[in-house]
Amino acid sequence: MDRNSSNEQPTGLRRGLNGIGRMLVAAATAATPSRAEQARRAAERQQEAEEREALRVARAAQNPTARAVYTRNALLHWVHRQYHHGDRTPVCNAFMGSLDASFEGIPLEFEDLREAMEYLAERSLMEVIHKVNWTDPGHREIYTAHKISLTRLGLDCAESGMTVSDFLYPRPESFHFGDKIVQIGDQNVGTSTGDTTTQRSKPDPREPK
Repeated sequence: MDRNSSNEQPTGLRRGLNGIGRMLVAAATAATPSRAEQARRAAERQQEAEEREALRVARAAQNPTARAVYTRNALLHWVHRQYHHGDRTPVCNAFMGSLDASFEGIPLEFEDLREAMEYLAERSLMEVIHKVNWTDPGHREIYTAHKISLTRLGLDCAESGMTVSDFLYPRPESFHFGDKIVQIGDQNVGTSTGDTTTQRSKPDPREPK
């Protein structure tokens, strides 16, 4: 065998190894983001952090009571709409993805939903199905399994045209009598003229005349 034929295999092997080496270098280069790409990703992370901070500040400036009242009413009426669309036990995370899940332009948080669900359930307006303990590990991940439905009382509330608070705690009726405002409660009749307000008790039918 001559010298040229004896060198064919090593030369071919070297070429193959060189080709593999170039492919590995190219793959490593492709997997490593360029400086421009790294800068772009860093800018995106910075922007996301600034947006989260802006939302936090805006949320802190809101009235927490007003936000809680809004969430209760929004959730109740959202479930009521699903009821009439044929879904009587919607999952609660669908509410968080709806247009109702924002107050004054600020998205509601999971804690807002939790408080609203507990408030409505405790007052027999809503039933929570597949309930888990809110403090259990991983509850934020599995709360999509929660299904909620309106009770008969909850349907009455939603269809009354009243807010949740007014439905649960109706205000005394009032009417004008001349220049006076008369308020009628369960046991008292009050009259108001200007800055002066007087009240007199209704006669108790159980008392002897």
